[in-house]
Amino acid sequence: MKKFAVIGSPIKHTRSPEIHYLFSTQTGIKISYEAIEVKPVDFYQSIVRLFSEGYDGLNITLPLKGLAYEKSDKPSSLSVLTEAANTLWMENGKIKADSTDGEGLKLDMQLKSLEVEGKKVLIVGAGGASKSILPSILSLKPKQVMIINRTKQKAEVLANKFNDQKIIVSGQGLHDVNEGFDGIINTSSHEIMGSKLDIDNKVFKKILWAYDLMYLKKETNFLREARAQGVSRSYNGLGMLICQAALSFQIWTGVKPNINTVLRKLF
Repeated sequence: MKKFAVIGSPIKHTRSPEIHYLFSTQTGIKISYEAIEVKPVDFYQSIVRLFSEGYDGLNITLPLKGLAYEKSDKPSSLSVLTEAANTLWMENGKIKADSTDGEGLKLDMQLKSLEVEGKKVLIVGAGGASKSILPSILSLKPKQVMIINRTKQKAEVLANKFNDQKIIVSGQGLHDVNEGFDGIINTSSHEIMGSKLDIDNKVFKKILWAYDLMYLKKETNFLREARAQGVSRSYNGLGMLICQAALSFQIWTGVKPNINTVLRKLF
């Protein structure tokens, strides 16, 4: 039996165990998968202990993804680029790390036929989640990406890190955005942390699709506002969660699960 866990804080809301057990049933690979509360201050000693106890792989969620990259021995090139990791495993006594968030989002967007190539994309938030998805979004060849954030300087720094000569990448404050974007992605964790995302509803004007990385059981305020403004193609992050989990499962086991089967069960 393979032994896995997801660690983070808060962790009670996670659906990762449910998803991985569906992968287990589908593939015939027996696993255990736990959700374990870990605070940032306890991160390194916790992963060392878990690996010493025989865990074969760890998923990392908020607010530990940056630490997972920093404390790993052999991060993937994508982890280096995003300075984050959501998947850890041991190999030859070394902690290896990868980031499947961006590729999971990319895969789910493709499954949902959300057009990005040649389009203008607005990203809300300039934290770790935004940084994790930007390389994958840029690989879809949008015409423009604008990052908006409560602290404008943070958005500008992130935009400069991923500036591309062929794609316009810029950073602005939450209320500095103009209309005319085709799609909007919310990467902010405000709602899960119990605070309000102060965003002007004008950003939804002319938007064709909206995607919230959050996957709470209730509809997020962001998606509720998007629908109220007429954005019918509005999605939460459950599809991304399933897709990134499938990529982690494949890293750990060498077996690629059928994503569509799990999507049909959970949606």
